[in-house]
Amino acid sequence: MRKLIRQATFGLTEIENEEIWRCTTCGRCPQKCPRDVKQINDMVALRMVAAGYGIFPAAVKPIRTVSAGLTADGNPFGEERGKRAAWTEGLPVKTFAEGMR
Repeated sequence: MRKLIRQATFGLTEIENEEIWRCTTCGRCPQKCPRDVKQINDMVALRMVAAGYGIFPAAVKPIRTVSAGLTADGNPFGEERGKRAAWTEGLPVKTFAEGMR
C-alpha cells in the first residue's frame, strides 16, 4: 500500500494496475503509520481517478457492464430497449402494460 501511494505521488503508478483495488480500507495502515499519513484517503482518491477513466478490476467489469446496460437500455444484455421483450416470443408470457396487476 505504501509503495503504491508513493508511486502515485510521483505519477508512477499505472491506474490499470489491480493493486489499487486490493486495499480493503480496514484502517490498519493509518494506525501503524509513524507519520500519520492518511493512506486510505489517498487510495480512495486514486480509485476515483481510475473509475473516472472507466478502469475497474477484471472481477468487477462484468457487473459494471450489466449495471450500465440496465441503466441505459433497461436490460442487462445491452440490447435495444425496443427489443427487450423479444425473448418472450412463443412463450406464454404477458407483455407488460400500464396499470397491469
